[in-house]
Amino acid sequence: MIIKKNISPIDPRHILNSVCKKYDDLNLYPVIAFELEFYLLNENNFKNIKFEQNDFTNVLSITDIEDHEVFFDELHDLCEKNKIPMDGISSENAPNQFEINLKHTSDPLKAADQTILFKRFIKGIAKKHEKRATFMAKPFPNIAGSGMHIHFSLLDKYNNNVFNNNSDIGSDILKNAVGGILDSLKDSTLILAPHYNSYKRLRPGSHAPINICWGYENRTASIRIPGGDYLSKRIEHRVAGADANPYLVLSSVLSSALYGITEKKEPPKPLIGDTYQKKTMQIAQSWDQAINDFENSKKNKKFYFDTFCEVFKNCKKQELEVFNSRIENYELVTYLEEI
Repeated sequence: MIIKKNISPIDPRHILNSVCKKYDDLNLYPVIAFELEFYLLNENNFKNIKFEQNDFTNVLSITDIEDHEVFFDELHDLCEKNKIPMDGISSENAPNQFEINLKHTSDPLKAADQTILFKRFIKGIAKKHEKRATFMAKPFPNIAGSGMHIHFSLLDKYNNNVFNNNSDIGSDILKNAVGGILDSLKDSTLILAPHYNSYKRLRPGSHAPINICWGYENRTASIRIPGGDYLSKRIEHRVAGADANPYLVLSSVLSSALYGITEKKEPPKPLIGDTYQKKTMQIAQSWDQAINDFENSKKNKKFYFDTFCEVFKNCKKQELEVFNSRIENYELVTYLEEI
């Protein structure tokens, strides 16, 4: 990607802005919404809390939300004052885990800006109420991790949704966008799962996708096409963890979708049922593999600035070396006297 004057090649916001300009040149305009999952924990238990696999979980529980009513009321008020389009709240697949949606916006940069501020608001208000909020991808071993899902539709200059063809399956442009995303998913996993802990979330049967696949109303697939109103036909990208950078995640999603549209990439057949049970290509299951896939990708050199690719790859290699050099307590317990 060519670097223009006054643009930082390693600034995630500048990278996203450069991607948006590519859409502008084609008179296409992405409409974006973020969904964020996180854990809200009591401060005195934050460092030591552990959940067991058989702990009771009431998914979509109103009671769980009411237990944190004061927190959510203050969050709503702060978002309203700062024009952050906070939408629905739901309890998720583990104790004290919640998902909050932000409303769709036709400005991808604003959507990412709002997501960054939103996370800071959640953390700040949590501390005020003697709680702690974490967006760590997998803070506890035996219960669900936290994701950051992207909902994405695409308008033309007449404000028509080009993903819609008044059918359940969607337009050829939608399928091409899906094809581009899937074809690039292996290359961009490091963007979507940037940390050592990220890969503990990406496990079979863990409510996080691991296969490079798509499906209609299939929440086990990496890419889901939600049902509902044809005019709102959209793509849901489900791979990124809540720990990922919103600007970079959105840059990856939009760049790969545009690649699919311009190259008319045909996606594989959509999958029905539990995709964990299907034999398909998988995204990287380890941090080192994701770094290797990112480094060897030719597509990434088209999606991002060369300087960013080099710096990002080197940073992640350095982080990996730090983690690999540590001897953790579990290793000592397992091996110290046994071998």
